[in-house]
Amino acid sequence: MPPPGACPSPEAQGACVAPPNRVAARFGGVRSVIQIILMAYDRHSTGSPPGPVAPMPWVKQAVAHAQAVGIKPKQLLLGVANYGYDWPQGSTNAATVSYAQVQAMNVKPVWDPTSGEYHFTYTKNGTTHTVWYSGTRSLAEKVSLAKSQNLSGIAIWRLGYENLAYWKALANTVGTSVPKGGTVMGRPMAMTSANGVRPGTTGASGTGTSTTHSSATKGTLQPSKKHLPTPAKKPSGRSK
Repeated sequence: MPPPGACPSPEAQGACVAPPNRVAARFGGVRSVIQIILMAYDRHSTGSPPGPVAPMPWVKQAVAHAQAVGIKPKQLLLGVANYGYDWPQGSTNAATVSYAQVQAMNVKPVWDPTSGEYHFTYTKNGTTHTVWYSGTRSLAEKVSLAKSQNLSGIAIWRLGYENLAYWKALANTVGTSVPKGGTVMGRPMAMTSANGVRPGTTGASGTGTSTTHSSATKGTLQPSKKHLPTPAKKPSGRSK
């Protein structure tokens, strides 16, 4: 379920928010739905000018909108991004960049307190690039929002985009630890992927990774069974 304002032009968000009765009719009512993942990301993406992927004011509006159409907190999983976008100057054709890829670059990102995301610029082959992405601090703010709204939890998009530092940050946010191997186990959270692969790795065949649902309020993580294609390779760089 995309949040309100998920339209081609981020500047036209108001025109993209459907009235609650129309949304309810579209989904045929939400009372019988067990859980809904609110895809609260891609506010800016390829096809739009550079900007935050999941700005907090917009995410909060999306959560409020979902509740306004009758979705109860226990039904709602807040979608959380662990990636960003890289825009070449003068173009809206952005490339996806994972959290792990950003960490491998020799850059010093700037924190934007309004959106709750990081951004930076770099130059390659004479072209300036602008990158916005959701990092571990962004993750902590999203988990805090899910807790404050008593939501069922969060759903991270997607496994394979993170590194061990990301899982450690998530573990710290919910108050648990990360044992060897990078898998968070024990109370109040237990984390595995759908195919039994540890976070940050791919399946035995090397063909993909899987999504996972993290409960911010109940202390559980429920893996999905949907396997996804391996992320496309991006230009590499060295980091600090």
